[in-house]
Amino acid sequence: TTDEGTTDEEPTTDEEPTTDEGTTDEEPTTDEEPTTTQINSKNLSTQIEDLETIENKQIQKIVKTLKEKHLPKLSEYEKHQTNLNGRNSYSKTDPDATFMRTKDDHMKNGQLKPAYNWMISTENQFIVNYSIHQNSNDAVNYKQHTEQTLELLQEEGLPTFKRSMGDSVFGTEENYEYLEEKGIDSFLKYPSFHSEQKKKVRNNPFLSRNFFHNKVEDFLVCPMGQRLHAKTKTKQTRKSGYESEITVYQAQNCQGCPLRNLCQPKIKQQSRYNNRTVSINHNLEKHKNQARENLNSLQGIRLRSKRRVDVEPPFGNVKYNNRFSRLTLRSILKVNVEVGLLSLAHNLKKIWKFINQSDGIGLPKPSHFVPFKANKNKNRLFYAIFSLFLTTEVVKPHKLSFSINA
Repeated sequence: TTDEGTTDEEPTTDEEPTTDEGTTDEEPTTDEEPTTTQINSKNLSTQIEDLETIENKQIQKIVKTLKEKHLPKLSEYEKHQTNLNGRNSYSKTDPDATFMRTKDDHMKNGQLKPAYNWMISTENQFIVNYSIHQNSNDAVNYKQHTEQTLELLQEEGLPTFKRSMGDSVFGTEENYEYLEEKGIDSFLKYPSFHSEQKKKVRNNPFLSRNFFHNKVEDFLVCPMGQRLHAKTKTKQTRKSGYESEITVYQAQNCQGCPLRNLCQPKIKQQSRYNNRTVSINHNLEKHKNQARENLNSLQGIRLRSKRRVDVEPPFGNVKYNNRFSRLTLRSILKVNVEVGLLSLAHNLKKIWKFINQSDGIGLPKPSHFVPFKANKNKNRLFYAIFSLFLTTEVVKPHKLSFSINA
């Protein structure tokens, strides 16, 4: 072979003999795709050992470069990929921590720092369950946290909750579907819930959410009465792997429409072929309509007002009252223990507060099940820990409706 890897039988004429398809005689005519082997440090190390037996200075020079320069780098990159485990970053000090945007400086500017995502479920400001996540996206962590809460309640023989409240960040199609499968009433707000309450949004006929939808023939009607028929259906895959079906509707002809300047942006108006298109996720809209109905009901208004004073105070108490804004341990296992002690201390502190109040939340007096006087300090601590497990009014309410936050 020559330097280009061609055989000596290659013709020396300017014209190459070609077949009917214009390919050379030496080119394979099979349609099979060449198989590729994934390159990793183990395969590369094996290939280097095989190449070291070849006595060729040029090959040995390449092998030396692969062995001393590229192989260590490839091993280092594989180690980074293992530590990332699907994340986009990690801390060299604590490989389990992920860089998240926090507000730590005096001007409350966003800072990227290694952190963990702490999520809690509460009932009357008592932390019923907590979970630590390496993902900063609260919506993705919702299913894992809720599943963990349900398993915890079932293991302890406690009733599971019938309603779930949460901020607008949790209102995704995947989470709505999960609650529907579990038979839990959804009171999760979605991102556009508050903006929809404004008059300029409700009374704007050019918004796609205000278009009339004919469910039988599957078409939309714009303010001018033109039909937008379903053009195509696409699939969207989230980071969690959940697939959503999006239906795209398009108008027939928007050219010459007197309301086009109010309906379409100016960039799309420059071309006569850019007709109005609307993308709708019908499954998500169905869940949003149900969530909107639940949130605007009397029970939903009461639960929304309760959520602000239920799930938010534990974070404020731990971060500001107890001055705990930084974790002192590393690795997710140790952080779970540290946050668990913080949650237990928060619950004990609240129980202690209710004991000292004459009009508490219905806690039984110590004499109901403690065989000694509770007015002494050494006995009060025992009663506080004892009541954490035995007080039915705190950890075993008749109707549970948990709030969730992160």
